[in-house]
Amino acid sequence: CYLDVTGSQLAKEKEKALYFPENFNVTNSIRQLEEFKSYCLSHGIELYITYPSTLGFESYRNSHYLERLTSYLTENYQVIGKPEDYFVPLNHIFNSVYHINEVGQNFRTSRLINYLREKEKLYVSE
Repeated sequence: CYLDVTGSQLAKEKEKALYFPENFNVTNSIRQLEEFKSYCLSHGIELYITYPSTLGFESYRNSHYLERLTSYLTENYQVIGKPEDYFVPLNHIFNSVYHINEVGQNFRTSRLINYLREKEKLYVSE
């Protein structure tokens, strides 16, 4: 976790969209996530998945890979939000397209708190 990080120190050459393959495949990371899900289920733990905050690029909005990944995740997990909910502007990035600074952390935390508040309202009203 990056604490007390302000501003952006992202090198100009890193300000580029990430490469996503055309097709979504089950990878070792997905298998590990599935094992973790099984562990959680067997121990009565409710598991939620979020997408990582990342520097947003227009090309992500039309990514077949992200569409397929989203479909897989929403069919198999309780997912908080959509990938585009976590695309952030450059002023939210610290030193990597995945490392958000204090502004980005505050934004992400606020969104998560709002989600949890809405979920609690639904739970209480049932």
